Amino acid sequence: MFFINKILRTQKFANSLRGILMKKQGQFILIVIILFLFFLFFSCPSPIEKERVATPVISLVDGDIYSLKTISITCETEGATIYYSTDGSEPTTSSSVYEGPFIIDAGTVKAMAAKEAYLNSIVASQLFILATGVTISTDFPWTRFIGSSSEFDTIEDLVVDSEGYVYVTGEIGYNAEDGRENDVFLAKYDSRGVRQWIKYKGG
Repeated sequence: MFFINKILRTQKFANSLRGILMKKQGQFILIVIILFLFFLFFSCPSPIEKERVATPVISLVDGDIYSLKTISITCETEGATIYYSTDGSEPTTSSSVYEGPFIIDAGTVKAMAAKEAYLNSIVASQLFILATGVTISTDFPWTRFIGSSSEFDTIEDLVVDSEGYVYVTGEIGYNAEDGRENDVFLAKYDSRGVRQWIKYKGG
């Protein structure tokens, strides 16, 4: 009887030990799998982010606001192809390919550059205007003269804004019998020379 109990206790101990070992083995295998996945994830190279083509530079080579203009476009990214438009539309790879300086009178030039394996550049934009001649006369709606006159007008300065409007400042007046009278004016004209409005201060 003693030997039977001893054998049973030994068998029970062996079963317990086997259970512990199997449990430990399962935990070990789980740890190995986790470590494998961890190193697999962090050792794989990250996707390489594509480099973007440099933004083109639109430059005025020759001309001014009163004449035809020669425009050039450059890009710092070697081997990039430049696409452009002159009507203000967004350029794409289907737009005109830049091959050298070109001539325009006025308009919005936009350009983008592209290269294989690169991201397309940011679109560059530049407005070019053509100022038309305007005539300032004394035939203003607010002009009033009293007494003898020798009418005159003098343009002091003019400025063209980014939308092509022309702002003109100067004096308009007359030589009366009792002296010279002046009015200072500021007039706005569109690119065709059509007057938009006039403001003045009497002298």
